[in-house]
Parts: sequence; structure tokens; C-alpha cells
Amino acid sequence: MRKNKLLIGFFLALLGLIIVEYYIYTNYSKLTRETIKISFVVSDDNLDRWDNMQYGAEAAASDNDCIVTFVNSPRDAGPEGELDVISRQFSEGADYVAVASGYYGKVRELVKAKSFASSVIFVKTGNVKSDYNNLMVDEYSLGRDLAQHIIDAKESYNLLLLGGSESANANLAIDGLKDALDKSDIEYELALSKDSAELVNNVYQLRYALRYDGVVALDSATIDMIASKKDYLLDAISVYAIDNRQESVYYLDSSLVDALAYEDDYSLGYITVEHFLDGKSLTRIAKGVPLYYIVDKESMYSEQMEKVLFPFVK
Repeated sequence: MRKNKLLIGFFLALLGLIIVEYYIYTNYSKLTRETIKISFVVSDDNLDRWDNMQYGAEAAASDNDCIVTFVNSPRDAGPEGELDVISRQFSEGADYVAVASGYYGKVRELVKAKSFASSVIFVKTGNVKSDYNNLMVDEYSLGRDLAQHIIDAKESYNLLLLGGSESANANLAIDGLKDALDKSDIEYELALSKDSAELVNNVYQLRYALRYDGVVALDSATIDMIASKKDYLLDAISVYAIDNRQESVYYLDSSLVDALAYEDDYSLGYITVEHFLDGKSLTRIAKGVPLYYIVDKESMYSEQMEKVLFPFVK
């Protein structure tokens, strides 16, 4: 009996020792582990429209020893200015940099020349078919799927595709829209405005040119203009938009927009940080993750869409 008690006591003491050592080891690892610093450099004059990406990046960083910073490079600084901002992030201690570039081709070459390539990835920019190490939305498919939504709704048969000539969304999305619409019985015209005055005139045409029963706003400035003039337009005109700002979510909720093609910047930010922390390829992490949605008033408050459209409440 005494022998059994000694054995039990020995094993309990050994178990206690193991638990203490494990506790010390795990906490020591946390204390000695280096904090990873990730900077996002975005080509823009302000950071407001990058809030959703920042929410996603910070969510991925929150359970890890990781600090996320967002900085902007003004558009007029050009590619060299963008590279200066990237270089400054590394000099200030960043381990990795994600770049949403306004001058992708040139900046990519400058990054390679500076030997930053192993610590830099590009998000939202590049060629979706050839730049496999970039993380971006397939804007051609986004445009195609928006067109299919319009076709299926059977509410518009004469569309005006309206946007700015320098629209970031317009090029590939237009191709997707046109290719899908060309296979339907919907007629359309494309109008890319060179300046704000021309954009206003094109918006006014929606009222007086009775052949239009729908408009697709290809960028933020266009949808803002249409929303501000919606009372002036005929109620019969359906409005569709490509945008991922909270303003356009409000327009959708207020029935100023019938359907919205919305890029999921939250997931883009989350996946980017996850890639840097885990070392997994972007292709593997992003596989099967939708990076854009076509959403209407009926679907916007579904459980899935609420998480995408209102990431700040997560």
C-alpha cells in the first residue's frame, strides 16, 4: 500500500513538473518571438476607401504577433514616389510589404531592381492570367457576372455603360460586360467621360434619351453623380454599379442602386496577411474564396453578405 502511494505521488509530481515546464516553454516562446510587421502601400490620395482591406488585414493579424500598417502614396508622386514609400517601410522595420499600385508595371520592375521581390506582393493589380503571385479580383468575370445578373433580371434592354476614362475598374470589367451583353438581346452604348462636365451631361442624357432604361456606373465618381441626380432621373431607369465603398452599400440599401458588383477587399486584406504569416502560397489560400459578389437589395442582408458588406461590425 505504501509502495503504491509512493508511485502515485511520484507520477503526480512528474506530471506537475511536465505541466510547469510546458507553461514556461510556451510563455517563453511568446515572449521571445519576434513581432512581424506588415505594411500595405496603396496608390491613392487618401486611405478612406481602403478601410475594408484594413479591417481584414487587422483581423488576420489580431491572433498573431503581427502589426499591420497602411500608408498611401499620392497619385501625383508617380512610380518613383511609390517605390520611395515602399523603401521607407523596409527602412522603418517592415518585414513584408503589400502594394496596391497605381503604376503596376513600372513599380514591379523597380521592386525587382531593388531586390525587394521576395518580401513584396501586389494586391488588386496585375494580370489575373499571368501574375500568379499577385492577389487580385478577376474584374473580367465581375463584369460578366454583373451583365448576367442584368440579363436574368429582365428589367433593362437598353443600357448606357457610363464611367470615367481613367476608371480603375472600367477596362477589364467593360470587356466582361460587353462580351456577356453581346450574347443577349440587350442593346448598350459605352460612354467614358473625359471630365466631370461631360459626365454630368451623360447623366442628364439618361432622362432625355428615352431609349435608355438602365445604366451601369463603372466607377465611384459616376455612381456618386447618378445617386445625386436620382430624383431628377426617370424612375423607370435601373441603376447598376461597380464599386466597393460604403457609400455604394448605402445607395443599394436606399434603393438608389438596383444591384452592386462589390469587390471583397476584406478578404483580400485577410488573405494577404495570412500569406505572409503562414508562408502558404496565395493561390492555395485564396482557392475557393469568392473575391467579389453581385448583390441586390434582397440579398444584401443575408448572413453571408452582411459579413462582406459590413466588415466593421465583425
